[in-house]
Amino acid sequence: MTVREEFDDRIRQFHRDRQISDLQEAFRIYSEAQETVADRFPFLHHLGAALLLAVEHHGTGDDNLDLGVHVCRRALAAAEGSTEPALPDMLRETHGHLGMFLRERYARQHDPADLDAVIVHLRAAVAAPGLAAAVRLALTEHLAHGYGNRWMSGAAPADLRSSIAAHRLRHAWCPPSEALRAHVALVVAQGYMTRYHLTSSRADLDSALDLFAEAAGGDDRGEALLGLGNAALVRFQRKGRIADADAACDSAERARALVPPERRREADMMIGLATVSRHTVLGRECPGDASCDYSTAIPLLLRVARDRGSAPDLTNLGHAYWARYQHGDREDDLDEAARWCRRAVEAAGPADANRHSYLTNLGNTLRDRYAITGHRHELDEGIAAHAEAVRLCPPGHPDLVNHWLDLGNGRRARFAVTGAAADAEATTSAFRQACEAGLVLGPGAAVRAAVNWSHWTILRGAWRETITAYEYGVRAAGLLDARQRTRAERESWLLASRYLAARGAYALARLGLLVDAVRVLERNRLQLVAERLGAGSGPPAVLRAADVPLVYVFAAEPGGFALVVPPSGADRPLTAVPLPQLTDRWLLDQVNGYFRSGDPAGRPEALERTTAALWPVVMGPVLAALDAPGCCLIPIGIVGLLPLPAAWTADPDRPSGRRHVLDTHTVRHAPNALLATRPVRPLAGGPVLAVADPPAPPAPPLRWSRWEVGHVATDLRHDVRIAGEDATLDALAALLPRFPVVHFAGHGSADTDEPLDSHISLAGGERLTLRWLLDHPFPAARLVVLSACETAVIGTWLPDEAVGLPTGLLLAGAGAVVSALWPVPDRSTAVLMALFHRLRRGDHPAPAEALRHAQRALRDMSNEQLRALFPELVEPPAGASGALAAFWSRARPFAGAEHWAAFIVTGG
Repeated sequence: MTVREEFDDRIRQFHRDRQISDLQEAFRIYSEAQETVADRFPFLHHLGAALLLAVEHHGTGDDNLDLGVHVCRRALAAAEGSTEPALPDMLRETHGHLGMFLRERYARQHDPADLDAVIVHLRAAVAAPGLAAAVRLALTEHLAHGYGNRWMSGAAPADLRSSIAAHRLRHAWCPPSEALRAHVALVVAQGYMTRYHLTSSRADLDSALDLFAEAAGGDDRGEALLGLGNAALVRFQRKGRIADADAACDSAERARALVPPERRREADMMIGLATVSRHTVLGRECPGDASCDYSTAIPLLLRVARDRGSAPDLTNLGHAYWARYQHGDREDDLDEAARWCRRAVEAAGPADANRHSYLTNLGNTLRDRYAITGHRHELDEGIAAHAEAVRLCPPGHPDLVNHWLDLGNGRRARFAVTGAAADAEATTSAFRQACEAGLVLGPGAAVRAAVNWSHWTILRGAWRETITAYEYGVRAAGLLDARQRTRAERESWLLASRYLAARGAYALARLGLLVDAVRVLERNRLQLVAERLGAGSGPPAVLRAADVPLVYVFAAEPGGFALVVPPSGADRPLTAVPLPQLTDRWLLDQVNGYFRSGDPAGRPEALERTTAALWPVVMGPVLAALDAPGCCLIPIGIVGLLPLPAAWTADPDRPSGRRHVLDTHTVRHAPNALLATRPVRPLAGGPVLAVADPPAPPAPPLRWSRWEVGHVATDLRHDVRIAGEDATLDALAALLPRFPVVHFAGHGSADTDEPLDSHISLAGGERLTLRWLLDHPFPAARLVVLSACETAVIGTWLPDEAVGLPTGLLLAGAGAVVSALWPVPDRSTAVLMALFHRLRRGDHPAPAEALRHAQRALRDMSNEQLRALFPELVEPPAGASGALAAFWSRARPFAGAEHWAAFIVTGG
């Protein structure tokens, strides 16, 4: 028997009987023959595999782990020059053995070098071809845990991402029928939740919810339901949807019956937190008695806190009392919140690694108490708690950024009392430290710090400091954006930083740095669709050629500005028009006054107030600064929801006693400078595709939409009309690329929370959504008219993205879009559109000019004039004669702004 045969025989016996003596004998054979054998690799490979089996079945000490690592590394070194026929497979297995030895040794000795080596060798093993399915699953599990361990030791986002990716591969490779798949779904969901708490990525949260739901069908049902309840609660806290709070309660209640007794308090805690959170939305309808949600939640959390008494439980109870205080202004609830937060700090103890977190919660509660009581000692104690939290927090801990931020907020509150330069300097220092630390430890927290810092500085009039805060925020947002892989992830951080651009631009405008101010506003526009805009959509050249002045209108806390960029060839600099009354608060009040009015009967009065206020606050000063008969407005944020061309001032020389902006100026809109100045081919006629009244139950049929289309598509040889059930998505997809003019007359709807779902209703329940438009370009369309409700409304979640149907159509290739800001009446809209198309085919081919004249004509047109133009549209009252008939003839039925002011032109 040769040495190799004798060795292999002992190895086979060990694998069969698991007797350590056989393994020892195999080591003896190799040790005596190692100097004479020509190829050492197969010996070392089999010894490594046998040692690993011994570790799994018999346990081992550090010495044997060291031996396993040593043997596998010698095997890898001996592989070069080996003549073993199965070398590729054996080499892959050796990498896997070494990776698992190193991972076990890392778990005992915590040497980072071992962890790095684990990942290197397991990656080599997993990447090799020909792996058996079971082996591949096992190695990928070890690799995923290796990345997870390294992330926990170093907090590198790439390691967390790689750990999740490896677990996702395991999930994909598991057959749906295997119980292991549900377990892996639970592990992946937990990874997504970990990353969500770092990045606030909505995509991670949604993925976690889906995977927790899948895992709830497996053996880990109780654990999965707890995770599902927690994720639903987090999404409720983010989006405020009652269904999520209900799902959190339901999942926790189901989990409570499945988890061990020691985990039931966790379910109780979740039910209590979900109930408290739900009350933040439904609180105004709460009777405030024993049936109140808090009457359910606080006893649950109180029982958990008394039974377990852990610092997290005590903090959660403190939060519940704080939330009830927010609802009812009961000072005793705030007292209880502070009491339980104090107890949380005491329960944590001086050596508790999370003591810094409980100190911060206490500090925030005390600051709120100070806001009510005015007791300075509470504010000072809160600041001291925040300062201690900063001191105790480890230098690389991600919470350090938030601790600096909370300390800055506390010192800011004290500066408001003292006005002392020392407090101002301390506040600035804390915010700066939060930003600096956040750039390294957590860009998301740095963005929040920059937002808070910029808010404080802009209210103080510290313009240069506002710019510094803005610059920190932009750097942090850039780091975040580079790490986001999905639209939802990018949206979450754009939302967090949404105030920075307006504040930065306002400060720059106050300092006279107008070009920089415009660049700041432009940089913040349409970031999610920048790739669709092509080259030059980064920090833009805002002074590119334009036929009319570009007017950026924006609001900030102290007021607003209109920044006027002169047209190409004009020998004038940029002009800043101060709009001191255009504050954030005023703007929100105006938009809510008409845009969110739930009573259609009250909209005319709301519009009357809004359009009257818009003249002195915005459009009067803007027109005074213009020396041109028109302009292109680039409204920033929710300014884009205001009917600016309909603003009016008293004018006794006009029949109506009013002068509207559109009486003297042609105004169009644009999402940004690039789309405002994009060349558009002239529109000198051309065939029209007209869509009329696709059924959209439960909405009623539009009586006048077919009449409208009859006056829009008048060329029976070349124009195409689609009506009713024929107006399907497939039919439109085939026709849209062929027509320079497209006209929709039907029902539309804006989804301000999910603007990609804003749509035009089509037949068969189909919808022409913004999401669809972004994926289906039709560059032949030079004009698209959306004669439907709310088609100009942008998403209020991220208003600076200007995400709405007009922007989507411009990106799809349209030159100009006519759309409406609010629900519009059927009959008056039909007349307006008939007039608009008549004018654009005649003396006013430019869409903005044609719309302006059509709006003025509709506003001023009497019943007599309407009947002369469209005899089928209006009829005098039956039996009217004499003075009554004369009165009816002179009456202007569509003079109210609700009939004509909703429509605007975007682009063009």
